Amino acid sequence: MYLYNPANGPYPTVHEGKFYLAGHESHWIIQRHLLLKNAVIVEGDEPSTFIASVSVDDLHGALRSFLDEWWIPMLENPVKLDAQEYQAYAILTMCRMLYTFENDEIASKPVSAHWVQENFNEWRDLVKWALQWNEDDKFADKKNETKALMQFTVEFSKREN
Repeated sequence: MYLYNPANGPYPTVHEGKFYLAGHESHWIIQRHLLLKNAVIVEGDEPSTFIASVSVDDLHGALRSFLDEWWIPMLENPVKLDAQEYQAYAILTMCRMLYTFENDEIASKPVSAHWVQENFNEWRDLVKWALQWNEDDKFADKKNETKALMQFTVEFSKREN
């Protein structure tokens, strides 16, 4: 059985359209969880026979690390959020994190977004905008609202379950 060890590597990685070698990062725990839950076996063994399970605590910890490594620094230097496309991506990613923290499971971004709309009225319109965003919408700027949702997600991640 394969056990997660962040010291192992490097491994082939693709991120933001770039291919490179890297060690395991916190998001590998998230990817392991998704593989175990959603893999479609074409041929060979079930992933659970060679990939160790992921506990809820590990999953939540990986999300907190991802917030620490990627999203919290963006709150301090939000240049990427100048692009509306990235605003929509950030909003839907925060929805997915909120859903996972509350439900101990990862859902799709649309499912997570609708869940946030139903459970957090204050984010309903922002999430609707993100779900409907398209490149032709040149005049909507949701940077401040996106940062507020990011900050809310960081605070939500710290609460006791």
